[in-house]
Amino acid sequence: KGFNEGKVIQEGVSVLIAGKPNVGKSSLLNTLLREKRAIVTSVPGTTRDIIEEVINIKGLPVTLLDTAGIRDTEDEIEQEGMRRTLEKIPLADLILFVMDASRPFDTEDRLILEAVRGRTVIPVRNKSDLPVVLELPEELAAVDCVTISARSGEGIDRLREAIFSIFIRGGALDGREFTALSQVRHRDALEKAKGYLAAFLRTYGDRHPLELSAMELREALHALGEVTGETTPDEILDQIFARFCIGK
Repeated sequence: KGFNEGKVIQEGVSVLIAGKPNVGKSSLLNTLLREKRAIVTSVPGTTRDIIEEVINIKGLPVTLLDTAGIRDTEDEIEQEGMRRTLEKIPLADLILFVMDASRPFDTEDRLILEAVRGRTVIPVRNKSDLPVVLELPEELAAVDCVTISARSGEGIDRLREAIFSIFIRGGALDGREFTALSQVRHRDALEKAKGYLAAFLRTYGDRHPLELSAMELREALHALGEVTGETTPDEILDQIFARFCIGK
C-alpha cells in the first residue's frame, strides 16, 4: 500500500475524518478521544476549521483530523473550511468516509466520494442506532465498511481495529514486527527521558539558572509523551514550572 515503515513507527499516521455536514464527524472524533473536544450541534457547518488530536491505538500513534463538512454552500467561511479539507485529503494516510446510515446516499455524499477517489478509505456508516436505509454505491461495494454509532459507542472498537489493520497487518508491518519496533522506539524514548531527568537532578538546587532545570524537565516529559502517545498539557507544565518561581 506504499506506507513508509519508518514513518509509521517514528511519526505515527494521519487519519482524516471526511463527510458531508451532520453525519457525525465531530461526534466520532469525540468518541475516539473519549472526551468532548469538538462542538456538536444539529446545525450544518458547525465545524469550519480542522481540529487535530492524537490518540494511541495499540501502540500506534494516530493523528485524527476532524474536518469541515463538504457540501454546496454560498457561505464564505464554510467554503474556506471546505478548501482546507480538500487540501488535507491528499496528505492524509487514511480517510474515514463518514455517512449517515439513516439517510440514502445522495449528491453531497457523491462529492466526498469524488474528493477521496484514489485514497485509502474506510467507509463508515454512522447512526446505526437509527433505522438503517443507506446503501453503499458500487464504488464502495468491494471495500470493508464499518457500521457504528458515535452516540452509543457501538462499533467503535471495530473501527479502531480496522484503522490499526490498515497500517500494521494490512500494509506496513505485521503485528510481531510492529510490536518489536514499538518496543525499540519506546526504549529509546525512555532512555532520553532518563537522561533529561538525570540532567535535571544535577542542576536543580545547584547554582544553575532554574530556567535550565525546567528545560530539562520539559524535555523529559516530551520524551515520555512519545511512549504514551500524549503530550503533557501546557497548564500542567505551567503548574510544575511555577513551583520553580521562574522569572520571579
